[in-house]
Amino acid sequence: MSDLHWLTATAAAEAIRARRLSPVELTKALLDRCDHLDPRLHVFIRLDGDAAMDAAKGAEAEISAGRPRGPLHGVPIGIKDIIDVAGLPTTCHSKILADNVASAIMKDGSTISAIAVNGMLSASFKKITRSQLRS
Repeated sequence: MSDLHWLTATAAAEAIRARRLSPVELTKALLDRCDHLDPRLHVFIRLDGDAAMDAAKGAEAEISAGRPRGPLHGVPIGIKDIIDVAGLPTTCHSKILADNVASAIMKDGSTISAIAVNGMLSASFKKITRSQLRS
């Protein structure tokens, strides 16, 4: 597949389920796109490519073993910098909160818990919007 950054989350999930696309391939393509555009756009406060690839490899192993966690398992997403994720800074793009690091993932029922239950790869991106990656 080419131009993977144009896939919707639904299309990516369908391709992963049909094994036409792997979470590792998709994550690598999106990280490459981020590396290419972020120096110009300054979209990210934090981008952890290693964690993204580790999560993608884990998702791929689970899916290959017939243990998908949900309809969006293996689809990487960005987490806005106003949502706490354990161990990552949550600054709300404010200098006042520059040293604010979430100590734990929010309780069940929260955005991050719902994402984790469905297997989306959320641990790797902080502050990203899809429209900023279309350039």
